[in-house]
Amino acid sequence: MSTQLDRARAGEITPEMHRVAEKEGVDPELVRRGVAEGTVVILKNRVRRNCDPVGVGAGLRVKVSASVGLAGEGDTIAGEVEKVRAAVEAGTDAIMDLSTAGDMDGARRAVL
Repeated sequence: MSTQLDRARAGEITPEMHRVAEKEGVDPELVRRGVAEGTVVILKNRVRRNCDPVGVGAGLRVKVSASVGLAGEGDTIAGEVEKVRAAVEAGTDAIMDLSTAGDMDGARRAVL
């Protein structure tokens, strides 16, 4: 399976590159060239079909990332889900799960 980097270096503009360009208001070639040169990365989990790609790097707008996760006593899955809701409502571009304790798999399933 070829990667975004492989395809960009081969001169191909992928659907993900087109989507990032559309969201950023830039030419898809700028995104392709940035990926090929290593100055742009595209965040997208290929397992998650409902995941909208996000471009990060040179020539693109600044992104906001929210970190959530279970870390110890007192943290609850419901609390983490509420944090994710608040982050999405505030317009975050990406969410990272930094769980280190508790039912980490359950928390991720609840958030997704």
